Amino acid sequence: MLEANSIPSSEPLIDVGIILPEDGLNKVSLTLPAEPLYRAVCDGKASDLQPGSQLSLSFDHGILHLESGLPEQTARREIRIEARDPQRSIAPKSGIRVSPVVAGRGFHWQKKIDVYLPDTLIFRHYEDSMTLTNELPLEHYVMCVATSEMSAACPAALIESQTIAARSWLLANVEQKHKALGMDVCNDDCCQRYQGSTFLSLQSIQGALSTNGQVLMYGEAICDARYSKSCGGMMESFDAVWPGYKLPYMVVKPDAPEAEAAKYRHLDLRKEAAARDWITATPRSWCSPAHIPETELIKYLGNVDQDAAYFRWKIEIRQQELTAALKKYARLNIRAVLSLLPEKRGGSGRATELSIVYYPDESTKTAVYKARSEYEIRRILSEQFLYSSAIVVKLKDISGAIPGIFEISGAGWGHGAGLCQIGALGMALHNKPTEEILAHYYPNSYLKKIYD
Repeated sequence: MLEANSIPSSEPLIDVGIILPEDGLNKVSLTLPAEPLYRAVCDGKASDLQPGSQLSLSFDHGILHLESGLPEQTARREIRIEARDPQRSIAPKSGIRVSPVVAGRGFHWQKKIDVYLPDTLIFRHYEDSMTLTNELPLEHYVMCVATSEMSAACPAALIESQTIAARSWLLANVEQKHKALGMDVCNDDCCQRYQGSTFLSLQSIQGALSTNGQVLMYGEAICDARYSKSCGGMMESFDAVWPGYKLPYMVVKPDAPEAEAAKYRHLDLRKEAAARDWITATPRSWCSPAHIPETELIKYLGNVDQDAAYFRWKIEIRQQELTAALKKYARLNIRAVLSLLPEKRGGSGRATELSIVYYPDESTKTAVYKARSEYEIRRILSEQFLYSSAIVVKLKDISGAIPGIFEISGAGWGHGAGLCQIGALGMALHNKPTEEILAHYYPNSYLKKIYD
């Protein structure tokens, strides 16, 4: 695992969580490639595996089981599937095919997919659940992240920018959400989207090779380079999303060419009227249809993303759907919702505090629940998980003060801080170089090569 508060002088190995306890996957199938040759190491005891063979790995009553056509092998601690000779390079769909794996964990686009994982697989258990960790060199990891997050059709400058941001975020090593599981990061949007070599491309390999060891720095520290799919035209500040910390390289600023940015720089989207006007308008930002037609956008997105509008969108949530979501995610004893009132907004217009006025069960007296983060707002208002908390709510079909429908207009997808992936794509499609893209999204930072 990575060391906290340490800048490596050589390329490190990292541990990526592929199956987590909450996935509920206690059995997977593995398909070995013809090459390289692999072996299984069960609690330290090694045995060679047949090239091209089908394996089954399961966990039951405290025991890991490996079925490979040979006598079954078991382990109480861990089973490693590793190449007999270390892999110096990877290629598209190289490594071991693993089925199934969860993608979009906890989000409305969650699904199960097959993935190809290079280097070493480590199966362990945590309490009553099986876990899978992919141990691999950091540069192999960032090669795969670039086209797991965005597709191989993206211009080189976007892939390089995404690669440097992903490398920086990982090495900054701030959150360590999965440290208790022996994992540096997980494979999904909770951390960074990683689907092994499944969607690896020659472009993403080149993107990592051409930026090898490069990170974003502020002062003497590696930047905690967060990113999201679409800022909606105005970047959010770090502290609006993660309260208590201000980072001078993640600030509120228009995501637009300079001529357009000058028109928006004076806006204070923390104010309700300004935010409502912004969310219901269509500014000509880098992530807008003015620079990337939404009919073309899907070919550039990662392979588990949906074909949808991301810059400006509108949905309707019925009263019964909203109350069901609030019962499930906010654990409210609720009969009906009366209104959704943004109380605080960040500089991108994203609501960071929302009052939900409602009738508790069997009561005619109103109560108020306050959602206190952009993430909580997105999570509790819909089973589908809102794209963004930059929202304007219109009440429809009102009967006896109770709305039947909540029409929600929104801007962007994700928290909006740091690199806007669709905006960076817009810049790259307009021939902006990698350095200019990164300077735009991470002002006050600089690039540094920390290892060869």
